[in-house]
Amino acid sequence: MSLADWLPGDGKKKGLRAITSTLGQRLAHHDYKAAFIVSNHKEAVEAVTRFAKGVTDESALSGRVLPSDVKKDVIWVFSGHGAQLVSAMYFAEAH
Repeated sequence: MSLADWLPGDGKKKGLRAITSTLGQRLAHHDYKAAFIVSNHKEAVEAVTRFAKGVTDESALSGRVLPSDVKKDVIWVFSGHGAQLVSAMYFAEAH
């Protein structure tokens, strides 16, 4: 049974927080993933149903995950915040 079929049926008995927590913690390693921006159960049902029918809008995000045979090396990201922290420390020491 798909999420689009379960959510408006038996899924109505479950809280949206419990559903999203379970889906977030039980991620299977599939090639494609989707996420939905919703505020309540009704919006979740509508968004998932639209997505299942191939209709996408601003509430749905989807994409392909890197396959397991792609080499994933470690990268470093420098956000530029370090210089600000050093300046703050010098300021604190001077005053």
